Amino acid sequence: MQPSFCRVWKEIGVAKWTWDVRPTLMIPIQRPSLVLLRNAGGHWPAAGPGLSITQIDKAGVSAALDRYLAGFDLTGSRRNGLSGELGTAILLEIANGGILLSVDSRHAGASWLKAGRVRQEVYVSRPLVSEITFKFLHHLDERGNMLPVTHKDPAFVPEWISDLDWILGGQANVWFELQKAEPVKINRQLGSPVNDVAFRTYIAQHKDALADVTVFLVGKWSGSGHAGGTFFTDLGDVIALADKPGIPVVEGNNPFIVTLAHELVHYVLHFRGNKRNIHHLPDQHALLNKLVESTVVTPFLQQALNPG
Repeated sequence: MQPSFCRVWKEIGVAKWTWDVRPTLMIPIQRPSLVLLRNAGGHWPAAGPGLSITQIDKAGVSAALDRYLAGFDLTGSRRNGLSGELGTAILLEIANGGILLSVDSRHAGASWLKAGRVRQEVYVSRPLVSEITFKFLHHLDERGNMLPVTHKDPAFVPEWISDLDWILGGQANVWFELQKAEPVKINRQLGSPVNDVAFRTYIAQHKDALADVTVFLVGKWSGSGHAGGTFFTDLGDVIALADKPGIPVVEGNNPFIVTLAHELVHYVLHFRGNKRNIHHLPDQHALLNKLVESTVVTPFLQQALNPG
């Protein structure tokens, strides 16, 4: 078998996965990245302009993964799970003639990696960082009591940010930094589920003006768009999100996190101008499709999210 360069990434919680070979590998600028060269066959890899590579032997795999995953603020079972699964797979590849590489980049733009006759195109990308606020909806019940309508809590938000950074930062160099996580109290009955009219009339105006995008946790949602949430293109910077999106996902995925990432992809495409007029993709088992969805960013979507 000929050599192949693969990104070191897998879905959180999904047991079934394979090494991913892409037409172009995206490497973040000035941020160490791990790349696996499978079936090296005695060919020592070479790096193109702006790239430098360092081989990591099997004794250094665990430490290299720890450094790599620390960049995504992953903690607890998520970090341990990814470290264990990726580490086991990498050691198996090394035993079969593979090479784990730490790839560093000095400037953005096109470059390449080579092993024997195989040339892997590389694009070194600049990061897109957006500030995000989460607002947790409260409104009046039929007795006039102010009550939360979402079972989500601000304490969950750091874990959501880590998941988003792994999904979108790790695949497209798109990152989210937390601005606020707080309740929003609407002094009227809005009904359940919340719909487009109630959202536009009473909720959207409470967005965080200092954030790039505000996500409202509304409990139950019956608005337009995705089954579990909606990014409002005409408003440009607000999302309504249900607690329990009723969408089919690849086994092991969290439907809430998939839906949150899905709607934030709509936001990023809108921010980028959506020149390709992307709404949903035909790819099964990928992010931003209406079939069985996952957190995998396809090469086409990756390039749209971070075109350079």
